[in-house]
Amino acid sequence: MYSRRENESATETYQRFIDANQQAAETCLKQIKKARREEQSLNPKVTVARKKTKAAYRAFIADEGEDGKSREEYARTRENLYRTYAILDQEKLCRQIAEVEQAHENRKYGLSWKLINDISGRKASQSVRIRGESAEKRVATWYSHFKNLLGNPPELLESNEPITPIFSDLPIPDGPFTMSEYTKAKTEMKNNKSSGEDGVAPEVLKYVPVDDIILEFINRSYEDGDQPEQWSTLNIIPVPKSGDLSKTDNYPLDYALRLAINGKEEELGFTLVPRQSRRVPPVMVTDLDFADDIALISDTTEKARELLFAVEKECKKIGLRLNAKKTKVMAFNIDGAVLDVKNDFKYLGSWIASTEQDIRIRRGHAWNALHSMRKVWKSQLSDDIKRRLFVTTVESVLLYGAETWTLTARQEKALWTECTHACSG
Repeated sequence: MYSRRENESATETYQRFIDANQQAAETCLKQIKKARREEQSLNPKVTVARKKTKAAYRAFIADEGEDGKSREEYARTRENLYRTYAILDQEKLCRQIAEVEQAHENRKYGLSWKLINDISGRKASQSVRIRGESAEKRVATWYSHFKNLLGNPPELLESNEPITPIFSDLPIPDGPFTMSEYTKAKTEMKNNKSSGEDGVAPEVLKYVPVDDIILEFINRSYEDGDQPEQWSTLNIIPVPKSGDLSKTDNYPLDYALRLAINGKEEELGFTLVPRQSRRVPPVMVTDLDFADDIALISDTTEKARELLFAVEKECKKIGLRLNAKKTKVMAFNIDGAVLDVKNDFKYLGSWIASTEQDIRIRRGHAWNALHSMRKVWKSQLSDDIKRRLFVTTVESVLLYGAETWTLTARQEKALWTECTHACSG
């Protein structure tokens, strides 16, 4: 029975909650061993077929090949063993295709390449460690990297400079959290997600009747500032992007962006539709965002420079820094200006200079995916399975980012012809 002890800190109380959760898990839950990679040779059907093949082979050897029936029996059982393997391979492939098809409905296209690599036998590249002579030095390197990335104090022009709110007068209560607010928040949690360092899984918070306990921790932290120290322990997982993975800079901002742009869209942005009259303003766009990848766009280089400086200024106020090494510039219709610009660069997997260039690169990736699965196309699998595999892998690779293409009739016909030729071939 849970009860808060007198003069006990939130950290001590929460530790008792963690210990109780751990004890309950060890008592009630069965530990699941890490799943081994599926081995077709261990399948019961294969085991039976293999035993029959071995028995037929021993009989064939005992007869020294003189008995034609033993030779035929051995050939038949061996063929049956190969057929069993083929059936299991086909069933596995069908399951994988179904998973990719389901993933496509949820716009998760990464499984296509995973399936391609699995079929072609291509192994994932080994993770590269950060440079350092010892584990302690590598940890120190990571610490320094994240301290500079996340621990910089804000740079304010004045010590009492206020933080400008983007929205005001919103009907948001600022009193203690209510049970209805907590209940709504926990219902939006997703299952089958990893727990934090405290070992409390999302399912515990959702389905175990501990709402009053957790709500007390939350309000105790919110009102009194007595927060469990366990809540301050976080795991930072570096996600490599590209380049030299032994450098911390190659491992991967909306508030600052909105402050920099708010009210200046017409002044700094890119004009989609010009102003029609005093009552009909222009249609402007200033940025395209995806997570921490930001593309700033303006009508002129001067405006683009001013927009970039404005974003950088607001980022510094909240302790963030723009990554200069990964900031690129591309200009269109520049007359007389001398700029160090990029002719093209990849943004969210697509090359943005022209549709024709992006299609050319996507075609290369698609043909590479097609040829890497040559053994499947030459196999005895049914045409229906091959078509489904083609659509979920090769076609998916080819048409990635196609929503942004501006196709001519000739390009559209060429794509259709190429897809048809590759699928039929």
